[in-house]
Amino acid sequence: MEGVEVPSYFLCPISLELMRDPVTLTTGITYDRDSIERWIFDRKQSTCPVTKQPLGDRELTPNHTLRRLIQAWCTLNSSNGVDRIPTPRAPIDKAQIAKLLEDARLPRSRLGSLRELKMIVSESDRNRRCVEATPGVVDFLASVIVDYGSEGETSDGSESASACDEALVVLQALEISEEGLLDVFVNNGGIMESLSMILRRSNDQSRSNAMLILNSLLGVIPPTRRIGLGGELFQEIVNLVRDRISQQATKAALHALLRLCPYGKSRVKAVKAGAVHALVELLLESPQKRVCELALAGLDCLCGCADGRAELVRHRAAIPAVSKKILRVSQLASEKAVTILYSVARHSATAAVLQEMVNVGVVSELCLVLQAGCGGKMKEKAREILKLHARVWKDSPCVSPLFRKSAYPMSILIGKESLKPGDHIYSWRTAYIYAHHGLYVGDDKVIHFTRGRGEEVGTGTVLDVFLSSSGPHRAPCPTCTNQSLESRGVMSSCLNCFLAGGVLYRFEYGVSPALFLAKARGGTCTLAASDPSEMVIHRAKYLLNNARSGRTKRTGNINNRRATRCRLSTPFRLITTNVYGMAVTAVGVYCASRYIADISNRIDVVRVPVEELTAGLASGRVRVAEVEIIWLCLNDRKDERLWEFGWIFGLVDHWPEGGDSDP
Repeated sequence: MEGVEVPSYFLCPISLELMRDPVTLTTGITYDRDSIERWIFDRKQSTCPVTKQPLGDRELTPNHTLRRLIQAWCTLNSSNGVDRIPTPRAPIDKAQIAKLLEDARLPRSRLGSLRELKMIVSESDRNRRCVEATPGVVDFLASVIVDYGSEGETSDGSESASACDEALVVLQALEISEEGLLDVFVNNGGIMESLSMILRRSNDQSRSNAMLILNSLLGVIPPTRRIGLGGELFQEIVNLVRDRISQQATKAALHALLRLCPYGKSRVKAVKAGAVHALVELLLESPQKRVCELALAGLDCLCGCADGRAELVRHRAAIPAVSKKILRVSQLASEKAVTILYSVARHSATAAVLQEMVNVGVVSELCLVLQAGCGGKMKEKAREILKLHARVWKDSPCVSPLFRKSAYPMSILIGKESLKPGDHIYSWRTAYIYAHHGLYVGDDKVIHFTRGRGEEVGTGTVLDVFLSSSGPHRAPCPTCTNQSLESRGVMSSCLNCFLAGGVLYRFEYGVSPALFLAKARGGTCTLAASDPSEMVIHRAKYLLNNARSGRTKRTGNINNRRATRCRLSTPFRLITTNVYGMAVTAVGVYCASRYIADISNRIDVVRVPVEELTAGLASGRVRVAEVEIIWLCLNDRKDERLWEFGWIFGLVDHWPEGGDSDP
């Protein structure tokens, strides 16, 4: 056909090829049937490709005149290698399908009619769409399946079983809408039981088709009806997962389990049917990405109940199989695997299970998740698992010092090597009654606000003499010779002098509410987000430089009575600062008080530039009333304001009602 010029009106406007079955739309434009059907039905377009006019009627009218002209032109150019196009077979129409359906209702011609209908559907997408659009076809096919189920156990060779097999093939090939599927379920009451019976048969093709139809129905039926499905159906779905007759059927069975198991009773039914063991075996054998994702999603769902977690732990290969999918299959698979391990570690973590997690490499996989920069939720869950059992795993070489438990519950012990400039750090003092905070600025230097001995806790009793924090009895440091042990105010010291023999902790910013309330004591984390490290370091150094020039020198000793009143300005503050009060205070009140007192939830706090702060101190308008509080009196007005001293603590308190207006 090379070198032969084809008339332009013989070419399809879509494919630009010679038309073999020209059809005309209501807009008057002629196209090749295959091309325009793909445009309308496959690509879901509702306009004419050439005129862009909407197609109210999608009826395709055969253009016989143009087809004959094309055939005549092909005959004239046969010497040039042009083959004559055959006369297309007349497309099936709804009337023919309706006649075939009427014959299929007769017992003697049912099997033959169903086979002919199967051949029509498999011939082309056009025929399939015509069958779908014929009223009564879907309901008739469903009734054939229900009739087979109502007869009880029937051998594969019977006529009823053969008719059911043909109906399954046709019904599965049709693309039925959700409304149509819901009608099938409503109008055919025994459809689920019949499909369950078919899943018990030995014919793998029929089992596969039944599973595909069952999965489609489960996607549309109401949740209340899904909960009421019997345990036999769960057993047959699990058996299909075990048998793995085809990838398509296995995926459909996994989808069906996911649709059934969001509900508690359904999870228990699936566990009793052996779903956990079947999914674990599937993880061990199947290398396909999508199958692994579905299996992990199913295990995650089943681990939502105690029976599911118990079965998972009982299977010797379960935990290794799940952990080996982390960071090896896909992001979704990794998230599901970490979630499964989180459920086990949180609710079923016996000593044997924790030891197994170390032996099979679960702990190392979780540490790898933290280092790989994974998603927020997955990383947070991995961190929570390590925190929950860090005391047991403390001797594991892969556990970072970040997760090793300290003597004080829920404090995050870190190593010096993990410090970064701008980190807010602290160290607990005598008997864990007081925490001393500071800002690490690099080069082994810490800028912190310190007070003399006896001023750290402010109890106003003789205990202040013993509860020293910033002024421990230590030998002079050779690198901090310019700092007196009795110094007070903003100062810079080496990290060792800041710790004063204590251990190093990092203050956490932007924690979740659950983690914030889980902390055993305040002052170790906040819901608020941290400012950039560069800005924080600038504030600390600015205050340090102005402290050295005398502009922020304190203007008098703090009155013990007033300092104590600042600390106990609300009943909640007593709860959050007194260790002994925590033991006798209701848990609910304690959690609420800490949540309310957090800096992110305070409405009586404003942010002030550090330059204005030091200027106010120098002019006398601002005087230091307490380490956490800077009290500002504006002339003689009553609207005193509290300013944030967040570069060290990130927490402030407000002056008690009825207190003196001038500290």
